[in-house]
Amino acid sequence: MQSDSEKVEKKKVAILGLGGAGTKIASAIAGFDCPSDIKIGALDFDWKSLNLFPGEHKIFPDSYEINTLRGTGGDTIVGERMAASSRAKIAEFISGSEFFIGVCGMGGGSGTAASAVAARVAKRAGVPAIFLLAMPFSFEGHKKMQMAEKGLENILPDADVAIPIHNDLLFSVMSPDTPVPEAFRRADKEMALVTRCLAEFISGEAYLSGNFPAFKNVLGKKKSSCSLGFARSAETEGPEFWKNA
Repeated sequence: MQSDSEKVEKKKVAILGLGGAGTKIASAIAGFDCPSDIKIGALDFDWKSLNLFPGEHKIFPDSYEINTLRGTGGDTIVGERMAASSRAKIAEFISGSEFFIGVCGMGGGSGTAASAVAARVAKRAGVPAIFLLAMPFSFEGHKKMQMAEKGLENILPDADVAIPIHNDLLFSVMSPDTPVPEAFRRADKEMALVTRCLAEFISGEAYLSGNFPAFKNVLGKKKSSCSLGFARSAETEGPEFWKNA
């Protein structure tokens, strides 16, 4: 048990799901029992998709009527225009937070474009930004992967840390005959778990909490490979647990 003097000061973290996949991931995170210091929101340019997000923080472009929002059709240029008109709302969502985590599926028109805009908004606000980016499955095609990689290039100049996570890695734990819808659901679930645990890690919620400058020093601006793993122990686990681990 930590005494009051030993407790780590909690940091406020804003998590924003960007685009269709990001909104689904944010919805999954909202279903967890998250600490009050973690704020969760979603931005999408398809109102039908955005309306499924259960949280209160929903971002859509100011310059478009809600009932006209039907996505970008995979066009990043359209996505950039819509994202640009959402800058003020993104800034308002980030305001008051000490860290920002953007999460999205890369390769489409909404999340890919909005992530770069969100990175610039966070940088201008002076809020450290981490992006968790789900890269397309191979079966989604070469063109989508090219769009994802171009989108990643656009994020790097402004993000403190950008972590692309390749969905194909899921095939190491899934059967080759896994149906496509199930593959996407698993990808969203895994991204949600990683995002939630990362938020706890940098906010001070985790017992062994991280130091953001050290985290950035390891991953920021460096093209390398990393593994992200998280575990949760029960409060009743004591010395016997460690002996048997």
